[in-house]
Amino acid sequence: MQLMLELENGHWQRTKKTDTSCVALADRHYSRVTVGATQFTRPGENLVFRTTDGSALWVSWRSRFARKDGFGNAWECQIFRNESDITSSLLIKEAVEKTIEIWGPLPADGMITYVSSTKVESRNPGYSFLRAGFQRLKHRSTKGLLTYRLTNQRFQEAAVTDLMADEIERYLDLLEEAFQAEDPEWYSLIEDVSKLLVGYIRKIKALKKSKNLGFQDILFRLEHFFQMLGDLDSELEEYYWNFKWE
Repeated sequence: MQLMLELENGHWQRTKKTDTSCVALADRHYSRVTVGATQFTRPGENLVFRTTDGSALWVSWRSRFARKDGFGNAWECQIFRNESDITSSLLIKEAVEKTIEIWGPLPADGMITYVSSTKVESRNPGYSFLRAGFQRLKHRSTKGLLTYRLTNQRFQEAAVTDLMADEIERYLDLLEEAFQAEDPEWYSLIEDVSKLLVGYIRKIKALKKSKNLGFQDILFRLEHFFQMLGDLDSELEEYYWNFKWE
């Protein structure tokens, strides 16, 4: 019988730690201790999220006691596995947001996760967490795993990049509609977008300096725009390249 899922908004929905689709995902994750076991979470408080189709899994965990690894009362992403076509960094940011909705603000010690440098397929282990605002620490677990931490400040920074990306996407939708309809307001919209991008350059530089890689989600939307329009307007294209690389 299919479980009743909660949290209707967004990609993630809350489920139980015995959800069979989540068990299957956990079985394929390198951190799995006992493949085939009916549960895959630790003792303590757990929030289990899955996508509607069961192609991605996230578990937030917190202990009632101080952590033994020196991270105080930090929450932990116990497991994250994404077999969907949704960008991992977006799923990570949304999972943190959903966790905060239920548990309240991030604790002073933030949220951490451990990533294997040898058992993940990516050539840059933990890159999706970096794009979601996490920071790689020098500390390693007792098993040699890489450590990533998300503080409240970096979470807020990542949220700002999402707002900027959403705003740019709305502008790009307007531009695409105006271009296809041969709307005479087309060039005034280009001017508006140009001013918008110039205003973001300073913010993006600050995020890059703090090594918050959330700004790359903005670049993805801009690249989509230029793939669609090519070099129809050289002035706007110049703004784009300045925004991307300077």
